Parts: sequence; C-alpha cells; structure tokens
Amino acid sequence: MILNVLVLGAIGFIAYWWISQGALSAVLHCLCVIVAGALAFAVWEPIVVNFLLGGGPFDNYAWGWTLGLVFAVLLLVLRIASDKLVPFDIPLQKYASMAIGAAAGIVSGVLTVGIVVIACGFIQGPTDLLEFTGYARDAKKSGQPAPQNRLWVDAPKLTESFFATVSRGGLAPMGKGSFASSQPDLASMALSLHKDTYKKGDARTTIPPDSVTGLELVFDPSGGPNGAGAYAVKFTVDTKAFDQGQFILSSAQARLADMSSRPKVMHPSRFNQPLEDGSTRTYSFEDPGNYATTPPAQQSGTFVLLFDPPAGAVPREMNFFLKGLRFTLPVVNEAGGVARLTGSQTDVATHAIDAVKEGGGFVFDAQDLVAVINTLRPVSLSTNDVKSLQYKTTDNGNFISGGTSTFPKGAAVAISRSLVVKGFLCQPGTTIVMVDVSRRPDGMDIWGDRNPKVKDAADGSPLELVDSKGKGYRPVGFVWERQQDVEITFEPSKPIPNVGSLPPQPTSGENTLRLIFIVPVGSEIRGLRVGKIPVARCSLKAGEARADY
Repeated sequence: MILNVLVLGAIGFIAYWWISQGALSAVLHCLCVIVAGALAFAVWEPIVVNFLLGGGPFDNYAWGWTLGLVFAVLLLVLRIASDKLVPFDIPLQKYASMAIGAAAGIVSGVLTVGIVVIACGFIQGPTDLLEFTGYARDAKKSGQPAPQNRLWVDAPKLTESFFATVSRGGLAPMGKGSFASSQPDLASMALSLHKDTYKKGDARTTIPPDSVTGLELVFDPSGGPNGAGAYAVKFTVDTKAFDQGQFILSSAQARLADMSSRPKVMHPSRFNQPLEDGSTRTYSFEDPGNYATTPPAQQSGTFVLLFDPPAGAVPREMNFFLKGLRFTLPVVNEAGGVARLTGSQTDVATHAIDAVKEGGGFVFDAQDLVAVINTLRPVSLSTNDVKSLQYKTTDNGNFISGGTSTFPKGAAVAISRSLVVKGFLCQPGTTIVMVDVSRRPDGMDIWGDRNPKVKDAADGSPLELVDSKGKGYRPVGFVWERQQDVEITFEPSKPIPNVGSLPPQPTSGENTLRLIFIVPVGSEIRGLRVGKIPVARCSLKAGEARADY
C-alpha cells in the first residue's frame, strides 16, 4: 500500500509540475529523462563490475546507489544544458500546452519513478520494499519465482519495457548486446528477486567477479527429469563470495537467458553441491527454504545449477546471471553432460601424507606442533582493548571475528569474565586448529630451508592443512609473537594464499608464528603440504577447540 501510494503520488506530482511549466519545457525534460536513463543503464553494469565490486560491505549497495546517482547526475547535467540552450518556452494555446505538458510529464514521471524504484530494489535490505513484494520464490510454484503483487502503476516494469524497446530500435548499441538482452526481467529482480535471499534479504546479494571461476554451460538433451533436456551451469566460488562463513544461494539469485532481443529467462530448478566427504549430491529448489551451500569450513565450492529449458532451438551463447554478475557463456550441446558436470569432485591430489614412512625424507613429524585450541596467547584481551580487531559476542562469549592489530607483551591483567575475548570466531560445525610454523632449525620446514623443492614452491603455492580425505584448508590468520610485541591477524574471508604471503621470519627462530585454520568438527588431520609437496605429518581428530584462557 505504501509503495503504491508513493509511486502514484510521485508520478502525479511530476506530471502536474510539467503541465504548469509549459509544453516545450515538459518535452525537453522528457527527452532529458530518456537520454539520462539510457546512458545510466548503459554505464551501470561496467561501472559497478569494473570499479566497485571488491568483496567489501559496499558491494551489496553498489548496484542500487550507482544507478540512482548516475541517473541523477546525468539528468542534472542535461537539464542545465537544455536550459542554457533553450532559455524560453514557446507559447501555445492553453489547452494544447496543457495536453502536451501532461503527456510529456506522465512519461517523465513514470520513467523517473521507475528508475528510482529499480535502484532502491537493488540496495540490500528486507525482501519487500516498503511492504511490497512483486516477485519472490513461491512454494506453490515448486520454489520458482512467481508474481506476488502488482503495483497500481507498474512504473518499474513500464520503464524496463520502454528502454528494452528503444534498445532494439533508435537507441540500439553498435555491438551484439543490448539493454533488452543484457538485463532481462530487471523489474522482477528489483521487486524483489535480487533480495530474495537467505534470512529474508539479510544475506549477501552481490559478489565480486574474481570470486567466480571454472564456468561451463552445457545443454544435455537427455538430462531433464521429464526427458525434455536440461541446461547445466557449473562454477566454482571462493571465500570472497561467502556469506556468514559459507556460500549461500537461492534460486532467485541465479538465472539463465538467451541473448535474443526478447530473451527467455530461466531460474534453476535443481542444484548439485559438494558434501563434507568430498562427494556431491543433487537437490531440488522446490522449497523456498532450500539453498545451495558450501560445507562448513570449506574455502571454495563447486556447484552445478540445472535449468528446465523452454521450447525452441538451443542457442549458441547465453547469459548466466549469478548474484548480480553476468557471464556470457558458449553452449556445449552434449548428451550426458549433466552427469559429467555433477560427478564426484573429491580432491584426488591427496598425496597421502599419513602413508609416508616414519622419518621418511623431509616429511616432518609435527604431532606436537598441531593443536585443536582456540587462544590468543600470549595476549590477554578484553573487549575494551581489542584496538582495530573486530569481535562478536555469542552465547559462549566474545570472539575475534576479523582484523589485524599489534599488542605489547607484558604481564597479564585481570579481566572481567564478561569482557574477556576468548579466541577466534568460527561457525557452528567448525573448529579452530593452530599450527606452530616458527622458522627454527628443528621446526617445520614450510620455508624450504632444508628442502629445495619446497623453497621453489613456497612463494606461489598454497600452504594447506590436509585431512584424511585429502581436503586442504588454508590459514585464515596467525598469531606472531616477536621480542617486544604480538601481532594478531584474522581474516576468514581472505585465506592466506601462499607461504610468501606470511610475515617474513628470521632463520634464527627468535620469533614464534602460529597459523590459524578453520576445519570441520570431526576432521582427521593428517599433515600439511605446500602446493602438492608434503612438509609435515600428524594424526589429530579435530573436536571442539578448547580455549586456553
């Protein structure tokens, strides 16, 4: 009701204003709105994708704010230019002027309000916009997006239709794409599929482009449940795309569309995702409570989304949309393609560390250096002196959730139990494992001091804690104890990529460096590797981490 009244009132006010300003002024303003809107939609995606999406909190607001601000600035510039070029109105007969002004004012009002509503719909918030939901996932439609309500004056849909039409005609771009093919169902996404996420819109709506890799699109003529075939899109995401420690995707946040001027849009009906044991399983999106997710503590995930195809020929290319991003993919027509893409993705590069003979070569026995423990030692912190570290209070106490800071070494100070920071935050079902990788002659050789192969691989290869299934986990932080101070770094969303990215350590071994890993509870830890080279072995069951405080 609120949005309906505001939309209708805003359109009426804009129309009334331009009726009173005269026919020529109204027509010029209408042309300015059309040009500003066309330019805003043209540069909207390149600006956001190429310059604004970096994996930070602003990502969820970038699409909406960019469209609104770019349109406002362009309209202001065009209005100033038109007022300078045409400073006077052309007098017409009163009723003719009113009729022309009304027509131009209504068009201006609908397009302006439509763009504003679309921009607001792309800003993270509750799924509804002022208690209005146009489209959302519907259990009665097998979890597929379906219309819920309609605006009295559907300004967003009229705006989308207008600019889609002109993008196929007088404002068509010179390339093969257009607004019509690049942004299909834009009004539906704004109200409210873009925000139809986990936790009713409170979850992440946008991800950075470099967080998605391994894209592949297949049409399998025998892959559908009813024999009509299926499209399958395979992709891998890393921690930059994660939300609350996992990647979480609803069926509203992915779609597939052909690249015609009137594209057919599909949302996924099923999804194939990794499981904790390294295998995969296919589920249905038929319930709005179903989401594609990565297992706890995994630092990447490979998914396959399955789409039921519409009738018609298989196109050569299609646009795949994933949480705001658009990828143009070639279509591979392949019988059995769905089975190939959804096959097991178990990590085959296990390099069975636990099978190495006792004392075998450079594989160091690290049993005493790997511990399931969650501690800030040798630092004791309260919530009042965490400096630039962020912390979160849970039912179990206060825990560091991210950041980097340095603290002086000194005598411990008594801290109230309610204020003490107990350790590092991890999601339910996961635990903290800390590994001492201090650079000592008798320590773990991740630096390549004793193994030339490790030294050659250290700067470019990941350091991973390996479980019995061969799954690797990269460090998400460290506690670096130096002579005078202690540096604490914890960034779960940005795992340390390789040994070369760790703080440099003197060969004298005077510093202590303990790496922080997050692994699933119940994992059987077998050792560490640099790239594919085993550097340490151990045998440890990752239970709930004890806190040393």
